Amino acid sequence: MSSLLPQQITAIERFKKFKVGALFMDMGTGKTRTALELVNYNNVDLLIYICPASANIKDNIQAEIDKWGVNCDYKIIGYETIASSDRSYLELLNYIENKKVFIIADESAFIKNEITIRFERLFNLRKYCEYALILTGTPITKNEWDLYNQMYFLSPKIIGMNRQDFLNSFFKKVTYKKSYQREKHFYKFSDVNAGALYKMIEPYIFNASLIFDKETIKNTVKILYKDDEYYEVKRECLERIKRSGNCNENDIINMLTKLQVVAACYDVKLDKLCEYVDGRRVIVFCSYLNEVKYIAEKIPCLVITGDTAQGDRAGIIREFESGNAPLVMTFGVGAHSLNLQACNEVVYSSISFDYAKIEQSEGRIRRVGQQNDVKYTYFMCDLGINKMMIENLQKKENLSYLVKEKIQKGEIEEWVKSL
Repeated sequence: MSSLLPQQITAIERFKKFKVGALFMDMGTGKTRTALELVNYNNVDLLIYICPASANIKDNIQAEIDKWGVNCDYKIIGYETIASSDRSYLELLNYIENKKVFIIADESAFIKNEITIRFERLFNLRKYCEYALILTGTPITKNEWDLYNQMYFLSPKIIGMNRQDFLNSFFKKVTYKKSYQREKHFYKFSDVNAGALYKMIEPYIFNASLIFDKETIKNTVKILYKDDEYYEVKRECLERIKRSGNCNENDIINMLTKLQVVAACYDVKLDKLCEYVDGRRVIVFCSYLNEVKYIAEKIPCLVITGDTAQGDRAGIIREFESGNAPLVMTFGVGAHSLNLQACNEVVYSSISFDYAKIEQSEGRIRRVGQQNDVKYTYFMCDLGINKMMIENLQKKENLSYLVKEKIQKGEIEEWVKSL
């Protein structure tokens, strides 16, 4: 068995004295082994390991347990299963009764929304567990509100205030309205009290960045867009804004999504991408199923989407790791928890509005143990929507807040024109 890495040793020593903790460790830094070492240290009866429900993610967790070992009974169960299956949830509640239990919530951003059956059931399970860890490399996917429910899952005592008090203490209320419209508002994190928040949670958090000794290369292949469809969609968006006079946030986001779909599915761009990846062991990430379908019909490749049977996914990954065909995946199924360092290049047919998905997808190959330099290649049309998305991702801004601010300032029409 290989020795623990320095960051793993530090994290274990930190949390030996606590019953709860957050391993906010970058992908590839060994947070799963760190968590398992803490389970073994505390000599519990049962480990409940909660993760995204994908079969290949579960297989990856099982492989980690097989590799490093755990000295107690354990169950691996998906977030989605807990939320959707009354039977599985009730069986789990009965199973943990009268046991000394350690619960781990992997990819803990999945528990950030309290208005869900998932959160309610997870928090109820947590009540019966003496020890708890949350694991993620991206604890904040939208703003610092994401931290509240993750800390609340560990213990309500960490922050020590209810949600409304937390909102009032750490967020600024922003109000906006247009002529003849009802006043609207949203909340934006205030940097003024950021220090106080981080002081509250700092004892229970361990951060670790990946020390990566290989070169990271990023390259963009720019495609000249020559079709009319994008501009027709944009014109329809502008006409709708002028006609209605009602800049609803969801309507604007839907309009932006339509522009992104057109840009992502442009056949000239996809043809160039197919030429680039054909016969090569690279990962291709797509935002939309239409992209996946086009590529799969054009060249020999392996495919994993939400429609791929759970039992087939591990076999597809093994075939990818031993072959020379690209693996084409959607962000939803491929961005989390997979170790694909047998490959050293990720190709993006399109990008996501969600920064966390991009970061997670990059982490599939950028890990401890990667033997080669890593490369990220982006195929992008020369369109305003792509430029906006890249700038937004670089700032790690949330699209919803960006749209609300444009509405507040009365800049939506000019902004859409610029795309």
